[in-house]
Amino acid sequence: LFSALTAPLLRHVISDRLLAARESLDRSLQPKPGADHALTAMITLIALNIMFLSYNCLDSVYLYFKATLPEGITWSAYTHAGCGWLTFGLFISTLTLAVIFRGPLNFCPSTPRLKLLSYVWAAQNLFLAVGAIRRLQMYIDYSGLTHLRITGIYGSILVAVGLIIMARKVQMNRGAVWMLRSYALAFYTAVAALALTPNDYWCARYNVKRIREGKPRALRPVVLKKLTAESLPSLIPLLESGSWYESEAKTKVIRRGIAGLISKHLEVMDQRDPDWRKWQGSQAWAIRHFEARRDQLQEICPKEERAAALKTLAVDYDLDRSY
Repeated sequence: LFSALTAPLLRHVISDRLLAARESLDRSLQPKPGADHALTAMITLIALNIMFLSYNCLDSVYLYFKATLPEGITWSAYTHAGCGWLTFGLFISTLTLAVIFRGPLNFCPSTPRLKLLSYVWAAQNLFLAVGAIRRLQMYIDYSGLTHLRITGIYGSILVAVGLIIMARKVQMNRGAVWMLRSYALAFYTAVAALALTPNDYWCARYNVKRIREGKPRALRPVVLKKLTAESLPSLIPLLESGSWYESEAKTKVIRRGIAGLISKHLEVMDQRDPDWRKWQGSQAWAIRHFEARRDQLQEICPKEERAAALKTLAVDYDLDRSY
């Protein structure tokens, strides 16, 4: 069914019928909607607009005006709970518009008013999507960037695009076939973009920048996540001397731990079979970056001290102790 809606290769009775289906609804073929149907849709959209306006106003206070959260709610809980349910809410909003503007209601006398209300509601949903991304941005700023958070941003954008597609369908009186094709194209594009995104590189670059700005919580993804060769060269700035925190001793904890971490990965990469079937560009790139720094890595964290340095960094990655 999915193939038939996008680019069918095999001719079949079902695919022929799907491809022959009208992409635009024919006014003359549509039955008139019942009065109750139109009235129900009008009341539903009015109620939804009022509810979403109230929520968006309340949410804006915390998202954009730095209000203190209610007692018992942390920024972490506020972000996690909000992003998941808001994204689900956007998905339900898209389905709601699809149900309201099925066939007959596209041509009833109150359609212009219904469509205006639907556009206002769609705009409020887009504001909601921006709020979900803002929540993710706040949490990333607090605790660093990870693969899951990048995926969350892509997912929020994809759901928002789906809502725009639905609003476009309502405006142009398009049929279900056009809508499904548009959704398939949006989904394919999002998956391709996510697959081509250098997640490890972006995460490492962002987290290192935040660490050097004095945000030790950004060490969590570096210390607690499994690093790949793609992310290792981005850790080099953490080997530089200096004081990023209130004491140089805390900076030294990071330098020694990161030097030990890089040395450990470099040792593993050196021992790997150079067979061309197992060659990886990211690994060769990482080794090339560290070849000239072997002596520096040994000086910062000698091999006999590596285990202790890694343990110190792993246990106290947020640097909440006094040094």
